[in-house]
This record gives sequence, C-alpha cells and structure tokens, in this order.
Amino acid sequence: MKKNRLFIAGLCFLAIGLFSCCEDDKQGGYTDLTPDEHKGKLEEIGMNIANKIKPEDQENLVRTLDAIIEYSVDLDIEDNDAGNSAKSVANFAKLMKSICSDNRLANVSALSRASNSELYSLARYAGVYEMKGGYEDEWGDFYYTWEKTSNTKEKLELKFPVNGKEAVILITKEGEEERFDLYDDDSKTSHAVIVPEVAKGSIKYDDVEILSAVCNMNVNNTEKTVVSDIKVKANNYEYVEHIDAGSNKATTELTFSIDGQKLVKTTAWLNGKDMTNGDVYYDKEKVDAIQDLFGKGGAEIYIYSDKDAVKLVGEVSNVKKLVDKLDVLYDVDWEVENTMVHQQKIADVYNEYINGEMYYTNSSDIIATFSMQAYADSDEYDMFFEIEPVITFKKDNSSYSFGSYFDDGISFEGLIDKIEQLEDDFDAYLEFN
Repeated sequence: MKKNRLFIAGLCFLAIGLFSCCEDDKQGGYTDLTPDEHKGKLEEIGMNIANKIKPEDQENLVRTLDAIIEYSVDLDIEDNDAGNSAKSVANFAKLMKSICSDNRLANVSALSRASNSELYSLARYAGVYEMKGGYEDEWGDFYYTWEKTSNTKEKLELKFPVNGKEAVILITKEGEEERFDLYDDDSKTSHAVIVPEVAKGSIKYDDVEILSAVCNMNVNNTEKTVVSDIKVKANNYEYVEHIDAGSNKATTELTFSIDGQKLVKTTAWLNGKDMTNGDVYYDKEKVDAIQDLFGKGGAEIYIYSDKDAVKLVGEVSNVKKLVDKLDVLYDVDWEVENTMVHQQKIADVYNEYINGEMYYTNSSDIIATFSMQAYADSDEYDMFFEIEPVITFKKDNSSYSFGSYFDDGISFEGLIDKIEQLEDDFDAYLEFN
C-alpha cells in the first residue's frame, strides 16, 4: 500500500533527524551548499541508512509476533493479579513489532514505564503455556486452545507454532521487587506498582533466539526517582536507552545500531517540578493543568552515515506558557479557528517558544532553521487553514514548506522510492502463504 509521497518525504527528513549519526568529518561544513545541494546531501545520508535496513532481517520475528498477537486473544494466564494477561501479551508483541520492524525508537522507553510496562507486568506471571490448536463453535467463531503444561514459578513461557516451527516467548524477572507509589485517589486508596529490578524477555523461532529485551530499573520511592537501562536486540539490530527521571529533571539517551554500526543517537531533557509525584499528577489532571509541572526542554538528534552526518537541535523554552497560549487559541469557534489569521497566531506561538536548527556534524555552522507557518488548503467541498513546518536555509534565507521542499523533485526522489520499496518489500516478506 502506497502512502502519500509528500508525507513520506517529510517523514524521511525527520527520520534523518531521528535516526542516525557518524563521527565528525573535518573535510568542511557544507555552509555554501544551495538548498538543492542540501537536498542531495540529505538524500545521500538517508539512502545510506535505508540501504542498511533489510526486511528479511526481521521476517521470522514479525511472523512470530503477528502469530502471538492473534493467538493470545484466548490465552488466560492463571493466578495472577498483574492485569489482563491476553491484552498484556498482545501489547508486548505489538510494542516489539513497532520497535524492530517499524524502527519507532520512541517506543523503546515504553519498556521501562513503572506504571504500565507490559514487560514488567508479564514478568510477574509464571507457568508454561502451550497453544494446542483450536476449534470452531456452532456459530462459526474460532477459538485457540491453550494448555498450562507446567506450574513453574521461575518464568512465564509461551509455546506456539509459526509456519510449522515452534516459537517460544520467555519472560523472567531478577532481583528484588520494589514498590513505587503512583498516587492516592479521592477515597484515599493508594495506587502503586510492584517493579522487579530486572525484567527480561526473549523470543526464539525454531530454537534460534531472534529477540532479546532486558530492562534494569532502580526506583526510589522516597526521592521519586527512576533510573532505567534498556537493551533490545533483534537479530543484528540493537536499541539501547538510558533514562534518568527525577522530580525536577528527566533525561534520556537512545541509540540505534545495525551490525555494531551506530546509525542514530538522540538525547533529550526536560526540567520541571514534581514531575514524578503521582499525587500532584493526579490533582493536575483533574483541573487540566498538567503543563504547570513542566518548564524548559530540548533534544539533540544525530544521524550517522558512512561518511557525513546530520544533527538537529530543538528547544522548548517554556512548556507551560506554550500550552497555556495554545489552549486559549484553540478554545474558539470553528469559524474563527479556520482562518489564515487565526492559524498564523497559532504558528506564531509555536515560533515564540520552540526553535530548531540543523547542522552537519563536521561544522558548528547552522545550516538551516525550522519554524511553523499558516497555510491554506482545500478539497472538493471546502477551504481550510492549518499550520505546517518550514525549513529556512541560512545561506540565502530561502524558506520552503516541508511539502514543497520534500516533493518529487530532482534529488529527493531516490530516497522516497527507497522508502516505498522497503514498505513493499516488508509486505511481500510478511504475506502468509
């Protein structure tokens, strides 16, 4: 299935900023390149990454995850209060699929969320379960049959067939279990989660490990801090993240590598107050003012290729003021909101509190900046107005909307085609016979 080409092109550029980097090259800063030459340089870097991602690398993994998502609907894990077992298994599989086949790096940190991580939830289950087949009832509905074959307390193990081979999902926990208080509700009931120090998951297909996930978490209930280290290995792909979250500051660093070569590195931080205090969160949610807890934040995103590299730097100067002003601007009638004047006011607020810059990592010179602008569009029924990102090049101060810059033009066509080819290749590899 083809996606809108302009949309893909914009995503490709963001992926270049969200996906990789290389060691500094001191050959020059490319400051004098024209916008079209920059487009060619970005395509070159993007193609370098795209060519390293091969659908066949994750074929068996995706097939296995798709199978357990389907089979787990009828899985009932006994004697545990950790949650809905069928939903937890399916969500864990969906999360792993999004990380390893779609390369959604932002989802890696979901493995370490103390309140709702499916990996930590499943690590509290135990027993060995085998999928024995299924049956169709008198109304034509099909059900899968699971049998508990061992009462072991040391692990949760799921065995099921995939394309005539046996697949095994194994989830274990290690170390002490720690309590993390989330919040007290209006009835003074305390809501908390129990978190093992280490949660591990692995997936085998035909007795070969095709995925491993390890999450180490250290929580301090008194100081309200969480430090987590996550590593996901899927064949030759590796995702590593370190998270350090406290009441007043949270930081994270995430890298993505293939065959030991780093392709992406992103770091982000956010300042605030009471950011890990569940009682404060609970009260703020009731009055719809969660933004009061947050101050300034920022991110640096590197893209490593074999030769050149790109870095994007972004900063939000005041989250509270940004959200407060946007709330006011969006609290208007549709007739007011759907005008060029009003949409430009919204863009101006984004531009007041958010700035973004692009560099090549072999130079400290700013190549381009990012901002927002209002624009008009229409369909066969109506005219409407929205906002869109804009890239402005320092060399000649020329500005382009993402839609116009990342079009089917002269030098970005190859990367667009490559991304679409990857999508088609994945579809072809994952069709069940």
